[in-house]
Amino acid sequence: MTNVETYFAKPDRADGSELYSEMKSVNQDSIATGLLHSVDGILAVLNEERQIVALNSGFEAMIGIDDPYEALGLRPGEALQCIHAGEGPHGCGTSENCAHCGATSAIVTSLETEEPVEQHCTLDVVKDGREMEYAINVRSHPVRADGRRLVVLTLHDVAIEHGTTVARMCDL
Repeated sequence: MTNVETYFAKPDRADGSELYSEMKSVNQDSIATGLLHSVDGILAVLNEERQIVALNSGFEAMIGIDDPYEALGLRPGEALQCIHAGEGPHGCGTSENCAHCGATSAIVTSLETEEPVEQHCTLDVVKDGREMEYAINVRSHPVRADGRRLVVLTLHDVAIEHGTTVARMCDL
């Protein structure tokens, strides 16, 4: 593979102290935490580098964790175990396949335009050694808090609405 910075989204990540500061800022805001825990659905807050700084129990359930700290600092595809997240030179959002991902595209576009963006995404993940396909609607809404650019990311499973099963399972 050619030594490239990225095939699609910016490769930058927040360093440990910056990431901690962003997590603390979001998680100490009573309105933000109230919304995170009252919204029935799958919700995460991302920093400008597309890393998870907060998430709700719906997101935790989707990725199969009990401790939210397991996902903090990861990008959505890494947390969801997208089969393409490890292909890029800098993780989720940086592989050639990421240029066709509705989730990454929605996040990147909303950060660039500072407008909400909604897109459909077919996400291939590996769970318990088996490949699963999710059909999800992704909404990325940029916000500013304490001078920081953040993204409120919501995921909605639309497989049932499209007449398919929630997740297609197949042997790897």
